[in-house]
Amino acid sequence: MLIVAVSFYEIFSYLRKIEEEKEKFKLNLVKTMDSEIKREYERLELKLQTAYKKLKELFKLSGYTVKEISLPDIAEKVVEGLVSLGYSGAFMVLEKGKIQKKEGFFPNYKIYASMEIPTVSSYEDNRVILLPLKNENENLGMIGVYSKVEFTPEEMEFLITYANTISTSIAKTNFLLEKIKLRDLVQKTIESVNIGIIVLNENFDIELINALAKSLLRKDVERGNLFDVFDLFKDLENDLKSVIATKESFEKKLYVSEHPKKVWEIKASPILGQEGNIENIVLIIEDVTEKEEMENQILQSEKLAVVGRLVAGISHEVKNPLAAINQNAFSLKRRIQKNCKEKSANLIDIIERIERNVNRANDIVERLLNFTKPYYSKVQIVDLKEVIEEAIDFSILQAEKSHITFSKSLKKVYIKGDKNALVQLFVNLFINSIEAIEDKGTISVKILQDKKNKKVIVKIKDTGVGIPSQYIDKIFEPFFTTKEKGTGLGLSVSYRIVESHGGKIYVESEEGKGTEFTIEFPLYEGEENEQ
Repeated sequence: MLIVAVSFYEIFSYLRKIEEEKEKFKLNLVKTMDSEIKREYERLELKLQTAYKKLKELFKLSGYTVKEISLPDIAEKVVEGLVSLGYSGAFMVLEKGKIQKKEGFFPNYKIYASMEIPTVSSYEDNRVILLPLKNENENLGMIGVYSKVEFTPEEMEFLITYANTISTSIAKTNFLLEKIKLRDLVQKTIESVNIGIIVLNENFDIELINALAKSLLRKDVERGNLFDVFDLFKDLENDLKSVIATKESFEKKLYVSEHPKKVWEIKASPILGQEGNIENIVLIIEDVTEKEEMENQILQSEKLAVVGRLVAGISHEVKNPLAAINQNAFSLKRRIQKNCKEKSANLIDIIERIERNVNRANDIVERLLNFTKPYYSKVQIVDLKEVIEEAIDFSILQAEKSHITFSKSLKKVYIKGDKNALVQLFVNLFINSIEAIEDKGTISVKILQDKKNKKVIVKIKDTGVGIPSQYIDKIFEPFFTTKEKGTGLGLSVSYRIVESHGGKIYVESEEGKGTEFTIEFPLYEGEENEQ
């Protein structure tokens, strides 16, 4: 019995020991599994972190194509990104611009950077990898990556994907940079041309406007509806709408009420899309005031040249018969007075009428002869205030007869010219104003000095009957007159005097409200005008 009890005790002890060993094994197994799981988790976490970094770098590349960035900046960011992933060194070579960037340590960098590789190549026991950058058949450059340890197949696959992504980014960036370059070139061209340019959409909203257009229209705006922003174009609304309706250009001259009056040439042309629809309208504004003036001056000069040739041809033939008629009329009058004392009054009156008309004809011929002669015969420094005062003195008696007064705002300003010719110019203009005022009125005279543009401006404004709009363009033509007794030479002579002094003359008039002449002369750049 004792033996059996001992045996049971031994068996029980053994089983307990086995149970303890079993529990101990379980604990050791759990610890081992926990450690392995932890290590595996850490390995997976590291892989995830690396994959995240790699994905982040790939996303960075795609961002380069949606913003303006230079190729050197891209290359620098790419090599910095590769080193930040844990590689020892990286370089990038771009064919366009011959750009090279390196980051970190890279053995034999210069040798690798000068190589030409058609496909992915590895060196230094698979620790250096060179990846070509290509877009279709175009060679864009190369990326080199160096690692202290051998590249794994997964890393190789990532770097190939990375290089392909970079190739796409570089190609898109090149395209974007070309577009930016073209955009800047177009913008610079638009700003450099001497015409105003406005680009409109189909709703006539402003999409682009250059500096000269803003200057001409006197508004610094970038956006808005054309007709709302610029009242000037409201009169052209139907013309501009016809561009959309007909898909054809239109051209028109616009007379702008400024001082002096401006002439603009307006052109509008449609820009058609691939399907023939109107995408935009280009509006061109050109200030053709000087061109118009030059054309008018050429036309006027041609007319004057014709008159000159005509006068030179007929003056001799006319003056000789007139002299003979005048001489014979005088002789006839003397004989009648001597021999026919009775009832001779009527005959003498007729003869004197002949003499008066002969003298008038002689005066016209003399004016014509003077008209063909140059007016700039004596060059001297002239005080324009003194000239105008003298011209007013010559005209004052005739003005007072019609109850006309002069309003003066004069200052001493000097120009170079012929004083007598200038006095004649202003007498002609004052007489013209006096004759335009039927009874009572004012003639205002102002002298303005424009030192910035080196000009002297004289304004003569009257309260006369005004000039009908259909005659404005004709008043400086020889022999044109609306007066019964006028010769039509006064304003033509004035025009010639101004022209011979290197000046310009403008006229603005409205029926019933009066006329204003604006005369511009070059300012004399001497010490007299500095006082």
